[in-house]
Amino acid sequence: MTQFGVTTDLWTHRHTNDSYITVTVQYIDVSEGWHVQSQTLATRVMNEKHTAENIRCVTKSILEEFGAVQSGNVFVTDNASDMKAAFRDNTWQGCACHNLNLILSHGLHASSAGEECGVPQEVTDLIEACKEVVTLAKRSKLNSQLETTLKQCVVTRWNSVLTTLKSVSVNLADLQITSVSSGEDKTNRKLLRLLADINNSLLLEVIAVLEPFDTATKCLSSDSKPTLHLVAPTKLQLRKNLTPAAADSAIVVQLKQHLTNQLAQYFPVNPLHYTATLLDPRLKTNDELLPPESRQQAITSLRQMVSAVPDDVDCQQATQEADDTPPAKKARLEDCFYASLYTNSSSSTSNEVSSSSDFHVNVSELLL
Repeated sequence: MTQFGVTTDLWTHRHTNDSYITVTVQYIDVSEGWHVQSQTLATRVMNEKHTAENIRCVTKSILEEFGAVQSGNVFVTDNASDMKAAFRDNTWQGCACHNLNLILSHGLHASSAGEECGVPQEVTDLIEACKEVVTLAKRSKLNSQLETTLKQCVVTRWNSVLTTLKSVSVNLADLQITSVSSGEDKTNRKLLRLLADINNSLLLEVIAVLEPFDTATKCLSSDSKPTLHLVAPTKLQLRKNLTPAAADSAIVVQLKQHLTNQLAQYFPVNPLHYTATLLDPRLKTNDELLPPESRQQAITSLRQMVSAVPDDVDCQQATQEADDTPPAKKARLEDCFYASLYTNSSSSTSNEVSSSSDFHVNVSELLL
């Protein structure tokens, strides 16, 4: 019996104001070498109110239509309250990439009155200045004079602020030349004033702080391979990247502390994430990543999962086919981002899960 990972999301068309829902499924196809398969089942108009009950009913109807309703299905959605409520009776996981986006969307807004260690005002001013430069360049067609176009922030696009800051940074020299080379044109005078508000050193520092979030999003975004095991490592690596360095300015130190607080608030790591991490041979013995309590919970959970594996599943075949997969020809982004965690892993090869258990499947093969 195939079980599915089900993802669903809603959005509204900005021109027609129609709302849509899309449902996709991911699953392991044993007949195709145990590879992850991803299929979009349907995109449907959903103009009724987006209540938890309506979302649940529409999603269930689509799954039933394709024969994909299984008791072991896992649902992955954003963290909106109606989505969480819609699948409260099922196994549910919040989308880790959505959580990363929440950190930045909340973390880069102007600080509220009385907020402790909020985003520095200098950073919000810098972001606003860059947005205004992009808007001006697009409206005045200055964009067409640049080798690479300026990119405007889009609310629904992940890491959009970083994209805007980087586009301004790479074009800054050309923009400064343009602002003083066309006489007293009104547009150029305004551009000159906006550029005066951009501190290039701070711009580069902020980009450096935000880039790991973009890398993490890319590492976690995949519908062709599992990434659940990378959620806990992602949080650890981001926390390390947000650790203040001796060369950091006071503004950057405050920004890093603020984003560290946002990371703790909006990026949860739950026991299932640790269990998945335990199955990665490059990460499973890293004590920093899997402290004793989390490790023991993961081992217990894994024992329960292995005990539930049906007798007719050919684990030997799965392992053999996985071993026959040719090695990647170039380093993947995730291998670079998590490299320090692989390097720091203990050299121990002991199998904590199988050492004290008599399972009907060879757990050591699952962990190799």
